[in-house]
Amino acid sequence: MPTNSPTTPSNTSLLNYFGRWTALLYILTIAVVMGYTGWISFYEASTRYMLPFVDEHAVVHMQQNALMTRANPTLENMSQISHELTVLSRLTSAEHFSQSKLFEHGLYYLNMPMLNKIMLLVHIYLATFCMLFGAFQFWPQFRKRFMKLHRKIGMLYIVTAPLSVAASLFYMVITAPHNIYDHFTGYVALWLFGLLSIFSIVRAMVALKNKRIYEHQAYMALSFGCLLLAPMLRWNWVILAWIFPHIDQETLNLVTLEFMVSEVLLIAYGLMLINRQYVRPMRQRVPQPIAVMTSQLFIRYSPVFYALAVGILGLNIVHYVMGNGIASMDVAHQLVPLSVIQHEGSVMQANEMTRTIFGLSVSLALFLALYLFKNLLVTPPKAVSLPTQNFAMIVFVALTVVAALSSIQLGWDIGVAPHLIWLSGGAMYTVVGFLLLGFIIFFALSHVSKQYALAKESLVFLFCLLPFTALFYLNLWVIQWLPLPQSYLDAGQAHELATGASSILLVAAMFYVIYGQATREHA
Repeated sequence: MPTNSPTTPSNTSLLNYFGRWTALLYILTIAVVMGYTGWISFYEASTRYMLPFVDEHAVVHMQQNALMTRANPTLENMSQISHELTVLSRLTSAEHFSQSKLFEHGLYYLNMPMLNKIMLLVHIYLATFCMLFGAFQFWPQFRKRFMKLHRKIGMLYIVTAPLSVAASLFYMVITAPHNIYDHFTGYVALWLFGLLSIFSIVRAMVALKNKRIYEHQAYMALSFGCLLLAPMLRWNWVILAWIFPHIDQETLNLVTLEFMVSEVLLIAYGLMLINRQYVRPMRQRVPQPIAVMTSQLFIRYSPVFYALAVGILGLNIVHYVMGNGIASMDVAHQLVPLSVIQHEGSVMQANEMTRTIFGLSVSLALFLALYLFKNLLVTPPKAVSLPTQNFAMIVFVALTVVAALSSIQLGWDIGVAPHLIWLSGGAMYTVVGFLLLGFIIFFALSHVSKQYALAKESLVFLFCLLPFTALFYLNLWVIQWLPLPQSYLDAGQAHELATGASSILLVAAMFYVIYGQATREHA
């Protein structure tokens, strides 16, 4: 990640549209939505399920209200059960949530041990502060005008956020995954992002101590994005219900777990982009040792990456050129419900040309992504417009667009089916397809504008996304060695976990953003 871009004014930068008003709209949207979510959680914890000391008749009362609401799903009846569910029902319908297992989950909250309740209460109360005030920390104009307030909020944030996460992690230590509404997949995601948020806050403090403000801002954005996992889960229930009104809540809950990783990381990336001040001249900064070392290792061991790309090409040929996706994987028949395999297999069989084009284009695009990134690392900026480079660039853009569109089509055709035959891989293909399309446009515009630091950054996102199918099959292969209960497998948790983790390399891309040239030039 060497700083080899010219230090010229960037007033005409590609990302000027992330100007003052766009940043304000983005920050206010996050602040309002998360603040409202935090207040709902605070009220719910203080008055409903998680209050440590509840009336001895609360369980019976809850059971009676649940039966009444399921028989007559109205907002008035729902309000007797949960304020949170009432808010969600207003945005969708009471019937949608009344047929879910959320009522049973509420009963578990009432019956769970006192220590579990206390840990969950501590988590929610402390997280409420982060949700109410955290977003404003990333608004550049607010920070400049109210620096003292920014610092006071920041001091409280670095205390409340880690303690909130620690309480949630301890809660998960003493709570079985099947007692969490998000099931085993959500359990793993909460652990991953909880630990990542604490790590990010520690690194942010180290950067602040060393006066690397640009690095501090980026790490804090990553920590805040990680904290949004649970709140965004609720809002995804609403958004998916708008898109798929005929799909039951249980299915939509499983669907949202398939794209939560990419969603919260992209929210954090948006905050990082806002904190890059493109209207000021770029500053040449000496790269961090870790950035220099990573770049050197990538260049030195690029044959290893190409070898991995060959392996990914082989996997894609087996599963998409010669096979029918997940149906072509033997171990999948032991881990994934037969209905899911049959559904995806029938779609793949009916779309032979699309799956073949997808398997080849996504693999070949990965080779070119690695080639172009290496050349951007070692080639002076003035030399990146050589004919060979330009030809490779055009082919890469074309292949990635084809891979994205074919991925979206496959995902759309697989689709969502009711009665827990959920996205069946459809979410994975659709979401990653749209991400590929977005980042390849980002890459093309960056290159045309000669914003080579941004071009490298978008390339990193692309070659972290292009192997997503190989990661899915690798994840399934690894999961077979985990001692998962048969009930988890029957519920499709192996499939959900493998799908949700198919974009896990985006975490690596976020670290590139933190230490990369674009952040260091403009912060």
